[in-house]
Amino acid sequence: MSGSLPLILALDTAQEDCAAALLKGTELIASRVETVGSRHSELILPMVRDLLAEAGVDKTRLGLIAFGAGPGSFTGLRVACGVAQGLAWALECMTAPVSSLEAQAEWLKDEEHLPAGEVVAVLNDARMHECYGGVWRVPENPDARLERVAGPEIVAPADAMKFLSAYGARHLVGSAELVYGDEMALDDAVCHVASRSSRPEAIGRIAARMSAAGEVVSPELAAPVYVRNRVALTMAERARGERLQ
Repeated sequence: MSGSLPLILALDTAQEDCAAALLKGTELIASRVETVGSRHSELILPMVRDLLAEAGVDKTRLGLIAFGAGPGSFTGLRVACGVAQGLAWALECMTAPVSSLEAQAEWLKDEEHLPAGEVVAVLNDARMHECYGGVWRVPENPDARLERVAGPEIVAPADAMKFLSAYGARHLVGSAELVYGDEMALDDAVCHVASRSSRPEAIGRIAARMSAAGEVVSPELAAPVYVRNRVALTMAERARGERLQ
C-alpha cells in the first residue's frame, strides 16, 4: 500500500499538543509531539522544518498534507488548517482534513489490537462542561478506515455511559475522563484509556486511506470541523452580557 502513495505530512494542533508526523503511506517515518498550551502558531512550522530535516526529506517531496480537523480547540484547529492550506498551495498538492476523534479511535484500535466488529467511543473535553463525542467500528478489512457509527456531537459528562451504551461501545479513549472523572460514572465493563495526547501518526494513516479512496481535497476546500454552531461572541454581544450556548 505504501509504495504507491506519496509522502504524507500530518499536523495536529487540536488540543494542547503541537504535533507533526511524516509517513510513507501508512508507514511512520518520524514524528514529534510537544505540549505547548496555546503556542501552536509559533511552533508548528519550526517543528515541521525540524521533522523533515531529521528524516532527510525535502519539503518538495511531500505529496499530501493532512491535519487534525477537529473538533477541538477553535484556535488550534484554525492553525493546523491554515498551515496545511499554505503548505499545500505552495507545494501544489492536496490536503486531507481528518477527524481528530477518528484519529484517536484509530490509535486505540492499533494500540489494543482490537478485532473487527469492536466499537470504539471517543470523548474529549470540550470545555463549558461538555464533551466532544464520536463512535467508530473496527472494519472487517484491516486496510480500511474505521466505520463511523455516530458523531461528532456534544455529550454531557453525566451522559457518558448513556452515549456508550446507545452504540454498544466497549472501548473509550479521550481527555474527558481526565477532566470529569467520577462524574462520567463509567461502567467497569468499559475498557477506557484517559489521554489527551495527540496522535499525528494516526492522522497520517487515515490520510493515506483517504488518498487511496480519492477522498482528499484541494487546499481551498480544507476546513476545520466545529461542532458548536457559534465559537465566539462579538464585542457588542459580550458588552450586553450574552453567553455562548
